[in-house]
Amino acid sequence: MSSDEKWIIFFGEDWGRHHSTGQYLAKELAKDYKILWINSLGMRAPKLNVRDVSRVFSKLFSFVGSLFKRRENKNCQKENEQNIEVLAPLAIPLLRSRIVRAFNRAFVLRLIEREMSKLQISQPIVIAACPAAVDLVDQLGADVKVYYCADEYSEMPGMDKPLVDSLENELLDKVDVVVASAKRVADRKSKQHANVHYLPHGVDYPLFRKAIFEKQVIPDDISELKSPIIGFVGLIGEHIDMDIIRHLADEYKSVSIVMLGPIEEGVELADAPNIIYAGEKERYELPRYLAYFDVCIIPYKQTKRVEFANPTKLNEYLAAGRSVVTIPHPEIDSDAIGIYVAKDNISFAENVGHVLQASADEKEKISDSMAASTWHDRAQSLVAIINACSAKS
Repeated sequence: MSSDEKWIIFFGEDWGRHHSTGQYLAKELAKDYKILWINSLGMRAPKLNVRDVSRVFSKLFSFVGSLFKRRENKNCQKENEQNIEVLAPLAIPLLRSRIVRAFNRAFVLRLIEREMSKLQISQPIVIAACPAAVDLVDQLGADVKVYYCADEYSEMPGMDKPLVDSLENELLDKVDVVVASAKRVADRKSKQHANVHYLPHGVDYPLFRKAIFEKQVIPDDISELKSPIIGFVGLIGEHIDMDIIRHLADEYKSVSIVMLGPIEEGVELADAPNIIYAGEKERYELPRYLAYFDVCIIPYKQTKRVEFANPTKLNEYLAAGRSVVTIPHPEIDSDAIGIYVAKDNISFAENVGHVLQASADEKEKISDSMAASTWHDRAQSLVAIINACSAKS
């Protein structure tokens, strides 16, 4: 990739708040491009609860910090991404109001234009990873405008579906190309836009392969658990089928089931003595846990939210050399090495039992299957899509 100091303005979620596919791509793109990352403009109206009020104050603090102390950019430097600048604008998340949208557009646009002037940005590539950016993508003198669609946002919990669909339809009319990370999303957007590309998620292969290619010391919080271990890593939300977890706990009472990751508000873990919640871990810690998981699971409910998603954890499990038992999913190849697809709770438990009894000789082969699916590879593909679009304009 060659950019000659070409800039990308990337509208994403709040930088560093949680791991996301947009940030993985941005970190790879930043090796050859300069990135101006715009923190979330917000699509969901906040509620009067602890989480939302805390988020409001956090965004206010980030806004002040980005104006005066460049706090957000320090977060990028921790990731050794010196080519990423982060702007944390303050927008009112009440997008049903035309007045609010007009205010947000004028206020946020002024902030971005000031930053563009300071950084000498002209004719950038603009990537919007959220429909809330609809009022800004065509105001920045973009060379190419991209909608990076990593989810069917209107199917996400807490979203105002008619509003999100309306914002997305407006965005689709303004962008030059749509890049979708899931097949079902790509199929749906192809009915609304003439230039849609499917770009599946990648994986941080150098990190996750450490689970088998480097000696890992077992973490203290699982060192005393019964072996074998069934493991889950990821967001523990309403899309997780706790009935599957309970069934596994009942079927394998002498096996430990370890769950790692943040828990969505209102979600309760399945309750059983052999179900252990080990909390949320830093990304760099995950290979230490995966090295001691005997099988990994994707116990999702079969909902619209899940149908239109592409589970990033699958690639991470496989890169770590772990066999995976999962529900059926459009993004999952049931014939791929290390993957076992279960149609119900009973077959899910049976497949877990099969993996636990099987030889571990395939771990390196399973990991090797992900070697060409890195985020670097995905970034290369994204740039090729953008360049082809630019050449046509």
